[in-house]
Amino acid sequence: MGRRVRTSILLFIGALLAACTAKPAIVVEGDGSGTAKVRLEVKKLFADYFTADEGAKVFDTARIRTGMERRPGFVVRRIATPTPETLEMDLLFHDLRSLFSDEIPPNNDGIIRVTKKDGKTTIALHLDRDSAKQVGALFSAVSNPAFKEMSPRQQKTRTEKEYLEAIEFAVGKEGPPLMKSSCLELTVKVDGTLVSQTGGKVVGDTVVFNVPLLRMLMLEKPLDYSVMFTPTPKKAAKKPKS
Repeated sequence: MGRRVRTSILLFIGALLAACTAKPAIVVEGDGSGTAKVRLEVKKLFADYFTADEGAKVFDTARIRTGMERRPGFVVRRIATPTPETLEMDLLFHDLRSLFSDEIPPNNDGIIRVTKKDGKTTIALHLDRDSAKQVGALFSAVSNPAFKEMSPRQQKTRTEKEYLEAIEFAVGKEGPPLMKSSCLELTVKVDGTLVSQTGGKVVGDTVVFNVPLLRMLMLEKPLDYSVMFTPTPKKAAKKPKS
């Protein structure tokens, strides 16, 4: 197995979580629509690895925009690379479930579920080894083709020890400690009154979820996170004067 194929599991999650400062912030409304701001900054250790091939880029903004806007109801309002190692995106989405679903309209059979009951909205995420293939499809759409091997679904037969050995083979001894200490920090702010949450912590009017990178990659146990809130009532549109 070639070096690039053997270690390409590193190249998107490893890049965008372990190798990056990555703190996506999402604002979500009661119908599952909302906005997101993403800023990713790759550390030099990984940036040098990604750009070793002639003409290679850390972030291909055209491919990322195209891949994201293939998701039903997703709009890239802004995408930029202030430096070659930094990516910034502002996104708008009509239904958060569409991030991992091609269904129109999306249903609750995927990784993200949106349910409404008794005036409350619950947004829940469930990720296990069976559903992880949906994550792989998204990564393939928005990243360099070399990244397609690295999604969680590829780790079914790879142990954590083997995974970390592959990381060390790719970037050196600094890689495994970086992976072990890395988390995805996701901030969710609801348009309404927060009722409850699972898997995170409440900070002011937001919920912060910290997901250990290796746990997300290996998926030895399912990941479950949710927020429940009472949406802010929408003002009725004014009727035109007769």
